[in-house]
Amino acid sequence: MVSPTPDARTNAGRAGRPGSLLDLLDPRSNSLNAIRLVLASSVIVSHAPMIVSGDDPYAIADLDVGGWAVAGFFVVSGWLIASSRMSTDFAPFMWRRLIRIMPAFWVALLITAAVFAPMTWLSDEGERSPVSALTYVVKNAGLWIFQPTIDGTLIGNPVSTWNESLWTLSWEMLCYLGIALVFFWGTARTRPWPVLLLWGAATAATVVIRETDWVSISTGSAVGQGARLGSYFLAGAALRMMAHRVPGRATLAAACVVALAVMAWFGVAGALIGAPMAYLSIYLGAVLPLRGVARTNDISYGIYIYGFPVGQLLAFYAGGLGVVQSITLNVLLVIPLAWMSWLWVESPAMRLKSLVPSRRGPAPAAARAQPESPSRHVSREE
Repeated sequence: MVSPTPDARTNAGRAGRPGSLLDLLDPRSNSLNAIRLVLASSVIVSHAPMIVSGDDPYAIADLDVGGWAVAGFFVVSGWLIASSRMSTDFAPFMWRRLIRIMPAFWVALLITAAVFAPMTWLSDEGERSPVSALTYVVKNAGLWIFQPTIDGTLIGNPVSTWNESLWTLSWEMLCYLGIALVFFWGTARTRPWPVLLLWGAATAATVVIRETDWVSISTGSAVGQGARLGSYFLAGAALRMMAHRVPGRATLAAACVVALAVMAWFGVAGALIGAPMAYLSIYLGAVLPLRGVARTNDISYGIYIYGFPVGQLLAFYAGGLGVVQSITLNVLLVIPLAWMSWLWVESPAMRLKSLVPSRRGPAPAAARAQPESPSRHVSREE
């Protein structure tokens, strides 16, 4: 990980125009981790009705609350990942992405199969299936969730799947790979228009898939998911490429809020929110006084990957809980798990980053303005 410069804000000012978004966001002291903590908790809130009674998740316009949260995750990720790729060679870049996502994901699969699932076998109902628990780990180990259930578990729960949150991680990794490949084109490292074109194409594809039936039913869901999540990620990446010229102003943030409200009103938020969501997320990350929240221990990933299975256990053992009770207990129980995931899995895994060192020379000024990982401020994307 690149060590921070003595005065990162001074460097940011040199790379970007005074008052730019890049100048506004201090890479060593910002509220992006706090924002992601809120987003991860929002996913728990969104899934609670499904876990408790099998109802649809809470929705705002054409996206459920979890969908809005995922959009926030992807735009912030796009910003951070583009910044990282600007200053890192392909091999070390992908290595850092892998060790940030995969170890904690694998451990979550193992804990679900070896701890959570047997806890539901304590019930007299259902047939115990250690083989199914094993294949749950093996089949899902590549990030794509091919086996969402474990035989003989969660009998009586409204939903039988163990983790409805994990499906986004495969798309996130594909976004990492995509931006890594795009930056092989030297122009993309210094000019925003290649990433902007990709963002426009992904957004257009999302709109077309939404409004027509040009893809078959069997593939439409996957293609639509990829285009939609890709458009969010690329919006954040494109904003990062242009951030030294984009003003960091409250009026623009307010305009983004209005734009999001209008999109929600007309029911087109799912397809179009990438750009305003990206600006608003980064602006809030720069100005909110939440810099100390999750600064040294980023537990947002742990909350995201453990929230659903913890909720399922609560539903299994305390089926009479209401939605608010379920959310409250879920958050209280998942925080220690997320904390242990960070301390014992995620943070140690990140120490392996030096196994694949970067040989790239000095990065462009705009890239140098934001160190890949500030001291004592390790984020999920670093």
